[in-house]
Amino acid sequence: MLRLMGTVCIFGGTLGLGVVWQKQYVRRIEHLRSLVLMLQCFQGEIQYGRGTIPECCLAVADRMPEPLRQTLKETANRVNQEGGEKLETIFAEGIEKLLPQMSVKREDLEEAFLFAAGKSFADREQQIAMIYTAKQRLQETIAVLEREREKRCNLSVALGTLGGMLLLVVLA
Repeated sequence: MLRLMGTVCIFGGTLGLGVVWQKQYVRRIEHLRSLVLMLQCFQGEIQYGRGTIPECCLAVADRMPEPLRQTLKETANRVNQEGGEKLETIFAEGIEKLLPQMSVKREDLEEAFLFAAGKSFADREQQIAMIYTAKQRLQETIAVLEREREKRCNLSVALGTLGGMLLLVVLA
Protein backbone atom coordinates (compact mmCIF):
# COMPACT_ATOMS: atom_id res chain seq x y z
CA MET A 1 0.00 0.00 0.00
CA LEU A 2 2.80 2.38 0.91
CA ARG A 3 4.58 1.55 -2.33
CA LEU A 4 1.46 2.30 -4.35
CA MET A 5 1.06 5.68 -2.63
CA GLY A 6 4.70 6.50 -3.33
CA THR A 7 4.25 5.54 -6.98
CA VAL A 8 1.18 7.75 -7.32
CA CYS A 9 2.99 10.67 -5.64
CA ILE A 10 6.06 10.39 -7.87
CA PHE A 11 4.00 10.03 -11.02
CA GLY A 12 1.67 12.87 -10.04
CA GLY A 13 4.61 15.11 -9.20
CA THR A 14 6.38 14.62 -12.51
CA LEU A 15 3.13 14.97 -14.44
CA GLY A 16 2.46 18.18 -12.52
CA LEU A 17 5.93 19.43 -13.42
CA GLY A 18 5.13 18.90 -17.10
CA VAL A 19 1.90 20.87 -16.71
CA VAL A 20 3.80 23.69 -14.96
CA TRP A 21 6.24 23.87 -17.89
CA GLN A 22 3.26 24.04 -20.24
CA LYS A 23 1.68 26.89 -18.25
CA GLN A 24 4.97 28.82 -18.18
CA TYR A 25 5.22 28.59 -21.97
CA VAL A 26 1.67 29.92 -22.40
CA ARG A 27 2.30 32.63 -19.77
CA ARG A 28 5.42 33.73 -21.65
CA ILE A 29 3.32 34.39 -24.74
CA GLU A 30 0.78 36.34 -22.66
CA HIS A 31 3.51 38.41 -21.01
CA LEU A 32 5.10 39.17 -24.39
CA ARG A 33 1.72 40.38 -25.61
CA SER A 34 1.55 42.64 -22.55
CA LEU A 35 4.95 44.08 -23.47
CA VAL A 36 3.77 44.74 -27.03
CA LEU A 37 0.68 46.47 -25.65
CA MET A 38 2.90 48.54 -23.36
CA LEU A 39 5.04 49.59 -26.32
CA GLN A 40 1.95 50.54 -28.32
CA CYS A 41 0.74 52.68 -25.43
CA PHE A 42 4.14 54.34 -25.07
CA GLN A 43 4.22 54.99 -28.80
CA GLY A 44 0.85 56.72 -28.61
CA GLU A 45 1.82 58.74 -25.55
CA ILE A 46 5.10 59.87 -27.08
CA GLN A 47 3.68 60.56 -30.51
CA TYR A 48 0.42 62.26 -29.57
CA GLY A 49 0.57 63.03 -25.86
CA ARG A 50 3.99 64.66 -26.00
CA GLY A 51 4.55 64.00 -22.30
CA THR A 52 7.69 63.53 -20.27
CA ILE A 53 8.85 60.05 -19.26
CA PRO A 54 7.17 60.15 -15.83
CA GLU A 55 3.91 61.34 -17.39
CA CYS A 56 4.08 58.65 -20.07
CA CYS A 57 4.90 55.96 -17.52
CA LEU A 58 1.92 56.92 -15.36
CA ALA A 59 -0.45 57.12 -18.33
CA VAL A 60 0.70 53.74 -19.67
CA ALA A 61 0.72 52.12 -16.21
CA ASP A 62 -3.02 52.62 -15.86
CA ARG A 63 -3.61 50.41 -18.90
CA MET A 64 -1.17 47.63 -17.99
CA PRO A 65 -1.68 44.42 -16.00
CA GLU A 66 0.39 43.71 -12.92
CA PRO A 67 3.42 43.55 -12.48
CA LEU A 68 4.04 46.04 -15.31
CA ARG A 69 1.67 48.57 -13.75
CA GLN A 70 3.56 48.70 -10.47
CA THR A 71 6.98 48.85 -12.12
CA LEU A 72 5.96 51.73 -14.39
CA LYS A 73 4.48 53.67 -11.47
CA GLU A 74 7.64 53.14 -9.42
CA THR A 75 9.75 54.26 -12.37
CA ALA A 76 7.72 57.44 -12.77
CA ASN A 77 8.00 58.21 -9.07
CA ARG A 78 11.75 57.62 -9.01
CA VAL A 79 12.33 59.81 -12.07
CA ASN A 80 10.29 62.60 -10.45
CA GLN A 81 12.09 62.29 -7.11
CA GLU A 82 15.65 61.57 -8.18
CA GLY A 83 16.54 63.93 -10.96
CA GLY A 84 20.23 63.04 -10.83
CA GLU A 85 19.82 59.31 -11.42
CA LYS A 86 20.11 58.06 -14.97
CA LEU A 87 16.96 56.86 -16.63
CA GLU A 88 18.81 53.79 -17.90
CA THR A 89 19.61 52.78 -14.33
CA ILE A 90 16.02 53.20 -13.19
CA PHE A 91 14.67 51.11 -16.07
CA ALA A 92 17.42 48.47 -15.57
CA GLU A 93 16.37 48.11 -11.95
CA GLY A 94 12.76 47.84 -13.10
CA ILE A 95 13.75 45.03 -15.44
CA GLU A 96 15.48 43.23 -12.57
CA LYS A 97 12.28 43.47 -10.52
CA LEU A 98 10.14 42.20 -13.39
CA LEU A 99 12.29 39.19 -14.28
CA PRO A 100 11.20 36.92 -11.42
CA GLN A 101 7.57 38.02 -11.78
CA MET A 102 7.18 37.51 -15.52
CA SER A 103 7.73 34.43 -17.65
CA VAL A 104 9.90 36.20 -20.20
CA LYS A 105 13.58 36.22 -20.93
CA ARG A 106 15.86 39.08 -19.97
CA GLU A 107 16.40 39.89 -23.66
CA ASP A 108 12.65 40.35 -24.15
CA LEU A 109 12.42 42.86 -21.30
CA GLU A 110 15.56 44.68 -22.40
CA GLU A 111 14.14 44.90 -25.92
CA ALA A 112 10.87 46.32 -24.59
CA PHE A 113 12.59 49.02 -22.52
CA LEU A 114 15.38 49.83 -24.99
CA PHE A 115 13.65 53.02 -26.14
CA ALA A 116 14.06 54.52 -22.67
CA ALA A 117 17.80 53.91 -22.57
CA GLY A 118 18.57 56.67 -25.06
CA LYS A 119 20.41 59.86 -24.19
CA SER A 120 17.25 61.92 -23.91
CA PHE A 121 13.53 61.71 -24.27
CA ALA A 122 13.42 64.85 -26.41
CA ASP A 123 14.09 63.09 -29.74
CA ARG A 124 10.58 61.78 -30.27
CA GLU A 125 11.15 60.45 -33.78
CA GLN A 126 14.02 58.25 -32.69
CA GLN A 127 12.05 57.05 -29.66
CA ILE A 128 9.09 56.13 -31.86
CA ALA A 129 11.36 54.32 -34.32
CA MET A 130 12.98 52.36 -31.49
CA ILE A 131 9.57 51.45 -30.08
CA TYR A 132 8.38 50.32 -33.50
CA THR A 133 11.47 48.13 -33.95
CA ALA A 134 11.13 46.62 -30.47
CA LYS A 135 7.44 45.97 -31.10
CA GLN A 136 8.23 44.20 -34.38
CA ARG A 137 10.87 42.00 -32.76
CA LEU A 138 8.58 41.04 -29.89
CA GLN A 139 5.77 40.27 -32.33
CA GLU A 140 8.14 38.04 -34.32
CA THR A 141 9.04 36.21 -31.11
CA ILE A 142 5.35 35.78 -30.31
CA ALA A 143 4.70 34.42 -33.82
CA VAL A 144 7.49 31.85 -33.45
CA LEU A 145 6.25 30.82 -30.02
CA GLU A 146 2.67 30.54 -31.28
CA ARG A 147 3.75 28.29 -34.16
CA GLU A 148 5.53 25.97 -31.73
CA ARG A 149 2.97 26.27 -28.94
CA GLU A 150 1.06 23.03 -29.46
CA LYS A 151 4.21 20.96 -29.96
CA ARG A 152 6.00 22.43 -26.95
CA CYS A 153 3.00 22.16 -24.64
CA ASN A 154 2.38 18.53 -25.60
CA LEU A 155 6.08 17.81 -25.26
CA SER A 156 6.18 19.30 -21.76
CA VAL A 157 3.36 17.12 -20.50
CA ALA A 158 4.78 14.06 -22.28
CA LEU A 159 8.24 14.62 -20.79
CA GLY A 160 6.75 14.98 -17.34
CA THR A 161 4.81 11.75 -17.77
CA LEU A 162 7.71 9.81 -19.26
CA GLY A 163 10.10 11.20 -16.66
CA GLY A 164 7.78 9.90 -13.95
CA MET A 165 7.58 6.50 -15.59
CA LEU A 166 11.36 6.34 -15.93
CA LEU A 167 11.82 7.30 -12.30
CA LEU A 168 9.36 4.62 -11.24
CA VAL A 169 11.15 1.97 -13.31
CA VAL A 170 14.52 2.99 -11.85
CA LEU A 171 13.18 2.94 -8.30
CA ALA A 172 11.31 -0.37 -8.70
